[in-house]
This record gives sequence, C-alpha cells and structure tokens, in this order.
Amino acid sequence: MRIARFTDGSEPGFGVVEGSVEEGNAVISVIAPHPFGPFSFTGARRPLGDVRLLAPVLPSKVLCVGKNYADHVREMGGDTPPERPI
Repeated sequence: MRIARFTDGSEPGFGVVEGSVEEGNAVISVIAPHPFGPFSFTGARRPLGDVRLLAPVLPSKVLCVGKNYADHVREMGGDTPPERPI
C-alpha cells in the first residue's frame, strides 16, 4: 500500500495511491482522517496529476534554534554565544 499526503488546492488530505505512475493512470483514493490510526476510504478519488504531493507527516510544532554558532551571534550583533540555544 502506498500512502500519500496531498493537496488539491484545498485542505491537505491523505490517500492511497492506486494504479501505475509509470503508465499515467495513478489515482489517489482519499482516506479519512489520517493513516496513523484507524481510517476509512471516503469514496473520493483524485488523479495523481491533479494534486500536489506533500511531506507525509502531521506537523504538531516547529522548532527553531537561534544564535547557535559564533558567526551567527556576531551577525546578530552579539559578542558571545549563549550557554544554551535560544
């Protein structure tokens, strides 16, 4: 089973890729709510060529680190890196 996360211009969704990508007849059979637990097929199908594939994750948070090396500290107007990342 090939599972994909995609968007067709609306909210991102998940589906199972069926058919042959090489032969150009691949479609995504939409599933709900997501493949990380019990899911069901909605009955909707989207041609693979009509969607944009997305990273296969459910992002819950974004982590960033600033001033994590000496050159970056100087670029930001500081003089020494902090003891801990910020």
